[in-house]
Amino acid sequence: MEKITKMGNERVFPLLVGMALPPMASMLVQSLYNIVDSMFVAAYSKEGLTAVSLAFPIQTLIVACSVGIGVGVNSYIARKMGERNVEEAKSAVMHGLLLALIAYLIFFIVGIVAIRPFFALYTSDVGIYNDACIYTFINVMFSFGCFFHICLEKVFQAIGSMKVPMALQALGCVVNIVLDPLFIFGFKGIPGMGVAGAAIATILGQLVSMSLSFYFLFAKTKEICPDVR
Repeated sequence: MEKITKMGNERVFPLLVGMALPPMASMLVQSLYNIVDSMFVAAYSKEGLTAVSLAFPIQTLIVACSVGIGVGVNSYIARKMGERNVEEAKSAVMHGLLLALIAYLIFFIVGIVAIRPFFALYTSDVGIYNDACIYTFINVMFSFGCFFHICLEKVFQAIGSMKVPMALQALGCVVNIVLDPLFIFGFKGIPGMGVAGAAIATILGQLVSMSLSFYFLFAKTKEICPDVR
């Protein structure tokens, strides 16, 4: 309960600064995924850059839904922890993850049906159309990494742990930055995959953040870790 005591006793301004800056940095890092992809894809082809740009609204929608679920879970957990109702807070973690899974499945199903007709409305160029579909299909089909990671990020923030989710978000972005040129252009046995490589690099970065988030939840965050036995 050390973090709860800290939030209840520390002076408002230092607490506000310490709790506001890391989430701001985390949101900035989240926005870098598409920007970094665009930078490397632009060096690959202008058609690829157009395709990634067309996919950006869908990626933003995924992040928006993820944050919406996370903020709701964050608010509820923070109130229950303030009431010392730890069991309800733990239950909220599991329900938040369930909501994240449901949202992911909705995007998965709608994506299968709607991605191709959606992009057909915006381009008649076959190359751009194919690249946009490939990039978006990969990002949507494996978006569970984004949904779960952002949900858990808000869980950590609800108990006053601000630096851990920021560090995990940054690590995922670093993975994306390192893998982007390798997967897009190819390197020593790694085939160049173009726009698809950019999408795969993004997904792997998100999965790294998600995996470490689950690790910290179950191994390092005892006060909020749900009982799954």
